[in-house]
Amino acid sequence: MSGTSLDGVDGIAVQFEHDQRLRVLAESYVRFDATLRASLFALQTPADNEIDREARAANQLAEYYARAIHELLERAALARAQVRAAGVHGQTIPIAPRSVTRGKSTRPRGSLN
Repeated sequence: MSGTSLDGVDGIAVQFEHDQRLRVLAESYVRFDATLRASLFALQTPADNEIDREARAANQLAEYYARAIHELLERAALARAQVRAAGVHGQTIPIAPRSVTRGKSTRPRGSLN
């Protein structure tokens, strides 16, 4: 999840036990490069060409999510076929002033779940 920190993607691989407890199998962190971080920061304020810039950032985010998942698979010694689901929160960016959106002024982008 990158969320509001704008620093990178945190990941965790878990196994659901039969008694519904979780067992942590692996953790990962993939730091954003300076270019992506600058793009995400730029999306925090209104500017020209937002839809295009947001789409490009979402495509880059997908690559970082894939890297984090790949690291998790390696660290947990899991094959892709052993994974039943992968969820991604997305990157939080503003969408409009709170006065327009009735209090909801952000949304996750790049969410793959």
